[in-house]
Amino acid sequence: MSISRLRGSTYLTPLKYHNVRIAMAATFVETLAAAYLVGYYLKILVYDIGGAELLGIYSALGNTLLWLSPIVGGIFSDAFGRRKTLLACLPLSVFSLLMFAILRSPMAIVVLALLLQASFTITAPARAALLSESIPLEYVGRAFSLLFFTENIVSTLSYVMFGYIVSAANASTAFIASGLLFSASLALSVYVQETLKQKRTRRLSLALSETIAGGIRFIVRQAPLLLLLLYLAFEAFTSSIAAPFTPAFLKDVLFLSIMEISTLYTICGVATIIGALMAGFLVDRHVGGLLSLIIRDVLSFPLLLTFALTPPPMAVASLVFLAFIEQLRIGLNQYLVEKTEQEHRSLVMGLISAVRQVSGIPSPLLGILLWKISPRITYVAIAATMPVGIIMLLMVLKIDKKLKLPAEGLQQC
Repeated sequence: MSISRLRGSTYLTPLKYHNVRIAMAATFVETLAAAYLVGYYLKILVYDIGGAELLGIYSALGNTLLWLSPIVGGIFSDAFGRRKTLLACLPLSVFSLLMFAILRSPMAIVVLALLLQASFTITAPARAALLSESIPLEYVGRAFSLLFFTENIVSTLSYVMFGYIVSAANASTAFIASGLLFSASLALSVYVQETLKQKRTRRLSLALSETIAGGIRFIVRQAPLLLLLLYLAFEAFTSSIAAPFTPAFLKDVLFLSIMEISTLYTICGVATIIGALMAGFLVDRHVGGLLSLIIRDVLSFPLLLTFALTPPPMAVASLVFLAFIEQLRIGLNQYLVEKTEQEHRSLVMGLISAVRQVSGIPSPLLGILLWKISPRITYVAIAATMPVGIIMLLMVLKIDKKLKLPAEGLQQC
């Protein structure tokens, strides 16, 4: 790409592409419909229907889906196309939401909640692959940052709007409204342009087996991707150690009030939105995908130590900056687009999502042990592991440069 073309592009340049506009509109509608559910209301609903026991069963089954369904979604997306995967799963979301308004059996609620969660996670690899394949590589960072920006803004709107609907009307009205919004997203997805070149029609079993075998062969041959998977598993494990304890740390160690904690999370949300916007430009124009992850980890190391060891003013400021620089994670999407073949891209993205979910499951148990020793030690221990992750990323970068893996040209819609 010429320098003049890069300089002439703007932050909104990705919106020139048809699939990006469809993705942004669908993200707006679906986030508005589902953010309040995923954020808190599904768990409240399950608890109200069946108590702590049913909530525990739902959480256990939900955690299993979180790592299994992205792989299933990636396989189907690579075998049959991004558009078909979306059109097959979105009706499940509409059906689940509308049935929530009618059924009140504990077992039915759990099944519907799991079906809804599965439909969300199965489509995630297809959405990511579709977006990345619809635009030139130099716009991928900005496209994903626009997506994250939309999700963060609309999530806040979803909490407010549906919180009002539930309190002013009833839960059934909220579910019907969410179902209608997802129907709009389904209608939008009809106009998506397929980006994956389809092979000749094959039997279902043959198509799936070929997709799985081809994807595994591709991943095994790519040393940088294997090492990146190892890094992502390590990063997910360590970052999840203290994640459940942060609100308690703010309250009991930094002695913040509930109102102060709420205000802090609001500020972190604003920092996240600004960070998402800036990260897109940084990844696309200056540092690239892999280097952005290295910068994020290098900056996070002192900030996490500051959060763990300093008085409230500095600790609070460091948490805000951590939320800001975390948005550099969009570099991972750009790197995957650059280094994966199109026919295996969804499977790789689904596998990465699954690896991160599984790796984070045992982490809170270690967090409990560290918390009993000292709450501050919990965060210091995580910071102490970060140089290991940085070294792993540097090794990926070194191997990547040595092999000089060719980037596959992206199709433009």
